[in-house]
Amino acid sequence: MRTDHHHRVRRPGLAGLLATALIAASFTPVLEATPVDQLLVGEQLTNSEDRVLRFSFPDVELVNHAIPIGMSSLRTIGQMAIGYDGDLFVASTDAATVLRYDLRTGSRVGDGIFVSAGLGGIEDPSGLVFTNDGELLVASAGTDRIVRFDSGGNPVGIFASSSTSAISNLHELLVLPDGSVLASNHSPDAILRYASDGTPWGTDGTFISSESGLVDPRQMTLGPDGMLYVAVRRGNDGAVMRFNPSDGTLIDTFVAQDAGGLGNALGLGFGPDGDLYVSTTDGGGKINRYDGRFGFFLGIAADADVVAPETILFVAEPDEKCAADLDGDGVVNGADLGLLFVDWGPCN
Repeated sequence: MRTDHHHRVRRPGLAGLLATALIAASFTPVLEATPVDQLLVGEQLTNSEDRVLRFSFPDVELVNHAIPIGMSSLRTIGQMAIGYDGDLFVASTDAATVLRYDLRTGSRVGDGIFVSAGLGGIEDPSGLVFTNDGELLVASAGTDRIVRFDSGGNPVGIFASSSTSAISNLHELLVLPDGSVLASNHSPDAILRYASDGTPWGTDGTFISSESGLVDPRQMTLGPDGMLYVAVRRGNDGAVMRFNPSDGTLIDTFVAQDAGGLGNALGLGFGPDGDLYVSTTDGGGKINRYDGRFGFFLGIAADADVVAPETILFVAEPDEKCAADLDGDGVVNGADLGLLFVDWGPCN
């Protein structure tokens, strides 16, 4: 990991604070509100399988291990995503796989492997995201490409690669409402952008370059104001930067460098309370909370149970599955009745 960074992310001066205030004053949510009441924290543990912790809201109390150690098969956890079926999908970087879990129980779905090692040419998968068309995109950091997979985990083509864009050492992915895809990239430090068909932005996909102050960008999210927020790792001097998602223009440094002992800014997301939560491995690992409108440090949301939080994800509490939904598609219909008739008769 590079440590000889020379760029500095500026703390907002008076003009920046006034700009932030104006944005907040004209605050109009542009994204559909999705009810969330749990926070998942993916942790990279030394000399052990990784784990995913589940925290409740609004108290941010540890509920359980959403994926317990010993059941996870996770080795160097990457990005997490919820599939359209409600299951949890996780990139396992060192194992070169994408794993799938029942979010209610933490158990593996089938053998737990949704994308097998090396399938589609993936190596060191770091990021994953579901597109508006239902495909799964996987960022393959080891082969500098983004690979498309269908709903069954089968490769269906290359979405983007280093042969057509500036991909090199990928991290996380994000799908925008218009279907375009953002990828955080390290060396060069940049946010890359692609149309829904994989066509790169501009000449090489560079949407936001290091000239903006990016140094090792990690997780990204859209805020309630519709702006793009990026966790900037920066070694021990982390920050959160805010950009216009339409053209990549820098708005401000929303969370100042090392605010609240941020250190390595890795994962981030807006909670159901509208505040911004950012994970950092600095100081033994913790989740910091920042005012969602102005970026001021509000305190540590969780630290006693957190060790090495690499990525976070806000989710809704999984619903209990209906007992009559025999095929697990979320609907009780003729297909379930057919399964019942197949097994009609005495149980042996």
